[in-house]
Amino acid sequence: MKLSKINLFLLLICLLVVFLPMIYMSFFNHPSTDDYGFMVKVKEMGYFKACYTIYTGWLNRYTAILIIAAYPVFFQSDFGYIFLPIVFMALILVGTKKLTNQLFTSLYFPNSSIIFSVAFIVLYFFKMPNIAEGIFWFNGAVPYQLGNIFSLFLFASLLARRNKDSLIDKWGWPVLLLFLIVGSNETIMLFWLFFIGYINVNHLIQRKQIHKGWALFLVLGCLFSLLVFLSPGNAVRSSYFLNNHQLIPSIKMSVVESFRYLNLWIVFSPLVPITLLLIPLFCTFIKNGTFAISIFKVKPWLSLLAFIFILTFLFFPAYWSMGNRPPERTVNAIYFIFILGWFYHIILFLHYYYSKEIGNLAVFINPVVKAILFLMILLQFNLPNNIKAAWMDVKSGIGPRYNNEINQRYQRIKNCQTDTCELPEIKNKPFTLFQHDLFPETENAEQRGANISMGQYYNRKYLKLKDK
Repeated sequence: MKLSKINLFLLLICLLVVFLPMIYMSFFNHPSTDDYGFMVKVKEMGYFKACYTIYTGWLNRYTAILIIAAYPVFFQSDFGYIFLPIVFMALILVGTKKLTNQLFTSLYFPNSSIIFSVAFIVLYFFKMPNIAEGIFWFNGAVPYQLGNIFSLFLFASLLARRNKDSLIDKWGWPVLLLFLIVGSNETIMLFWLFFIGYINVNHLIQRKQIHKGWALFLVLGCLFSLLVFLSPGNAVRSSYFLNNHQLIPSIKMSVVESFRYLNLWIVFSPLVPITLLLIPLFCTFIKNGTFAISIFKVKPWLSLLAFIFILTFLFFPAYWSMGNRPPERTVNAIYFIFILGWFYHIILFLHYYYSKEIGNLAVFINPVVKAILFLMILLQFNLPNNIKAAWMDVKSGIGPRYNNEINQRYQRIKNCQTDTCELPEIKNKPFTLFQHDLFPETENAEQRGANISMGQYYNRKYLKLKDK
């Protein structure tokens, strides 16, 4: 049983609908104001000293630091801001395909993993909380999006272990990927620590013994995490937040925020109709033994409760460390984890029902039901979503206008005859690209520092917005 050419063509159309407007908009992408801090430090100190200074004085994410600081080494212009969003999108597609290839063996249904890959891509880009921070803002995309991408490859590598013999083949790539993930951002780091811990506990309960490989993997994850928690820059940055470290309010707001987002992701997206369309495919895999079945031999309700707890907890660090809700780039990562966990538990419960011979899911194969589900998906695109917004940016022509405004700003800075340059506010602000402008006059040290860094990059003392 193979996918027909028509089905493959339709899946390709779905990918093009998602990616084409974003690839087009990437050609008008430019650095955000606070992207220049890394560039200035590398320019002044050199790559390695700049990385060390940032790690000890501001930021604890060692992988993100090493990659972000490398930008001015490899790119001497804004070309990277055009090129790298396309790379991020390509890596998400490749990583998803690699994971689904490992999850779904293709003996019964060649190319079947493409269906799930496309469904994942559509859902992720449809409701990503902030597409600008998630793909186009370099300093936001590197720590969070690369953490997601590394996670896709780590899941795939862990599933591929069943075909490996030596210890190095089984754990070499997973250990390297885990190291990179932990240093990307705290959200994805905490998820993996919980996930690996859960696997260890589950194995101990079921087998009555410790799995040496997974136990060592957890120990290494904890050791890598110490590089984040014990970073001197971690303490420096946390000192800027005065309302942090309030336990009960942090727990309360984490629960409220997690359920608010769950409602948005489940009710106001095509997640449910897409899931129902995929159920017959999942059932076919389960019936024919074409799943990586071992990862579904867990108690479904216990796994679901653990997953809900992890999702809720991932909102906690922001409230605890900053006293405020997590920025949307952080929620992008939580949403990514949510989609993966959602489909894992759908398959887990279907596998459980099949083993118990409970229920009849043939209704989802009915053509009328399929037509209704497709109609529901199309209707969801009338709701606010990133794919629709990207096409609106393309249609309105705001990308070229934004690009012209930014280039005019660069020229104004070049022609400025004083150390402090006043610049007009950017008027054309694409939903897809725009993160934030120069900050207005403020006592906020971080925002003021972004204005200074951008000025220093262009050999000026300070840049500021003109008074309205």
